[in-house]
Amino acid sequence: MKFSIILLLGLSQLSAAIADLVYYSVDWPVELERNWKDTTAEIQERTGISGYALYKNPDPQSYGYSLEVDIVGGWAKFTGRKYGFTDSAQPPDTYTLLAYRSGRHYVRYNSDMPRITSVGVEW
Repeated sequence: MKFSIILLLGLSQLSAAIADLVYYSVDWPVELERNWKDTTAEIQERTGISGYALYKNPDPQSYGYSLEVDIVGGWAKFTGRKYGFTDSAQPPDTYTLLAYRSGRHYVRYNSDMPRITSVGVEW
């Protein structure tokens, strides 16, 4: 019983943490290979993400898709923040990462609809 209560409490905290993100619409399709693309100036300004690569993972025994992002903006503005990425499933699934430094970060995930349609950042 204690385990169930702790698990439910943990899930509600995670759900609340995801809700605290501010989301921006994007349209990031999946590529067959790892090809870096620049984000728009608006996405870079609002999230600190300057580029991304979203591709089908070449290792079929692992997660199906990999999303890599390049976070810029220095320590003060965008590091130590939580990011969320939603796919195009209905309802959408959200994949999160914590960025404690600028540079490249990744999320690997499985999805029937892997296109990323929004990016969230904690403020």
